Amino acid sequence: KTHLLMATAQKLQSEGLSVFYVHTETFTEHVVKAIRSSQMRKFREIYRKSDVLIIDDVHELARKAATQEELFHTFNTLHTGGKQIILCSHLPPGKLEDIEPRLISRFEWGIVLQLHPLAPEKMEEVLHNRAKAYQFPLSDPLAKFIVEKFHTSSKSMLRALEALVLRHKQATELSVEAATRLLADLLDVEKENELTPERIL
Repeated sequence: KTHLLMATAQKLQSEGLSVFYVHTETFTEHVVKAIRSSQMRKFREIYRKSDVLIIDDVHELARKAATQEELFHTFNTLHTGGKQIILCSHLPPGKLEDIEPRLISRFEWGIVLQLHPLAPEKMEEVLHNRAKAYQFPLSDPLAKFIVEKFHTSSKSMLRALEALVLRHKQATELSVEAATRLLADLLDVEKENELTPERIL
C-alpha cells in the first residue's frame, strides 16, 4: 500500500499538483514538536497548503489525542477548500479503534477501497516484469516455482527473485532444480514463517 501511495503522489505531482505525503508517525512527531516549540501556525501552513495530503497508516493515530485533534482540523480545512485527502490503514474506517468517532466519520466520507493480495498469475506477471528490469532470464516454470514456494508475501517473492539475480552469475536460463539449491536458505526461512495448524495452536 505504501508503494501505491508513493506512486500516486508521483503521478499527481507529474500533473502539476502540490502533494504532501507523510506517515502517521511523522505527522505525530511534527504535531508534538510544533506544540513544544509554539510553532503551530507554521505547522498548519505546511500541512494545509497542499493540493493533496496523503497520510499512511492512520490506524497509528490510536490513543494520540493531540494528533487526532490536529488531523481533524487539518482534514476540515482541506475538505472545505476542495482539496484531495488520501488515507491508508490496515483496517477499514469502521473497524479502527481508539480513534475519535468524528474522525472516523470523516474517513468514511470518501471512497473506501480494500486491497487484496495479487492472484498467482498476476504475481508471476510482476516477477517477469521485475526480471526484465534486471535483465534476468526468468522462465515460466521458475516464476511459478517462486510464487508457490514464497507465497507468504509479495515481499518474500521479490526477495527470492533478487537473490537469484545476485547468486546466478550466468546469463543462461536457470532451472527450478538449480534455483532450489541457490535459494535453500530462503526456502528454510519461508518454511519457518509458514502458518500451520500446529504453529497456530
